[in-house]
Amino acid sequence: MSFSEFETWFLEHQVLILSVVIPLASAIIASLASWYATRRTLAGQKTERNLNRVLKLSDFRQDWTNELRSEFAQYLAILLGQKPISHERINEMALFHNKIILRMNHEDEDFETLMNAMSEALQAAKSDSPMTNQRVELTIVMSRILKREWERLKHDMRESEYGGGV
Repeated sequence: MSFSEFETWFLEHQVLILSVVIPLASAIIASLASWYATRRTLAGQKTERNLNRVLKLSDFRQDWTNELRSEFAQYLAILLGQKPISHERINEMALFHNKIILRMNHEDEDFETLMNAMSEALQAAKSDSPMTNQRVELTIVMSRILKREWERLKHDMRESEYGGGV
C-alpha cells in the first residue's frame, strides 16, 4: 500500500477513525495510566505502613528500655542507700528484682549473670554485708544490656531507612 492509497483510505474512513480508533486509544492510555498510578499509590502506602510499624516498634522498644533503665536505677539506688537497709526497702528491692525479671528477655546472653548478681545483692542487703562488689557487677551487667538494646534500636532504625524493616 502506497502513501497515496493510505491517504485515500484514511480520507474515506476518517469518520470511523475519529469515532472509534481515537477514543479506543484514549481509553487504553487512560487505563494504563490509572493502573500505573494505582500501583504507585499502593507501593507508597505499603512503604508508609512499614515505616509506621517500624516507628511504633521502636517506640515500644524505647519505652521498654527506659522503664528497664529506671528499674535498674531504682534497684541500685536502694543498694547505695543508708545502711542497714530497712525491711521495707528490702521489700522494695525485691519488687524491682521481680519487675526486672519479668521485663527481661530470658534468652538474653546476660540474663543468668544479671539474675545471679541481683540475687547476690539481695542476699547481701538482707544480711547487711558490704555490697561494693555486687553494685559494680550489677552496674556492668546492666550497662551491657542497655547498650545492646540501644544498638539494636539504632540498627533497626537504620534498616528501616533502607527499606529493610524490622
